[in-house]
Amino acid sequence: MTLFLFIMSIVFLLAAIIALSMKNNKKIKSPQEMSFLFLLL
Repeated sequence: MTLFLFIMSIVFLLAAIIALSMKNNKKIKSPQEMSFLFLLL
């Protein structure tokens, strides 16, 4: 059950990041965000 919650939290976090990036309509701010996404994966 905890694994399911962990996966759901990751999906929600990725969705929030994608929504913010689409709202800004800009490039990804810095390599920090890319490295953060890669660390999640």
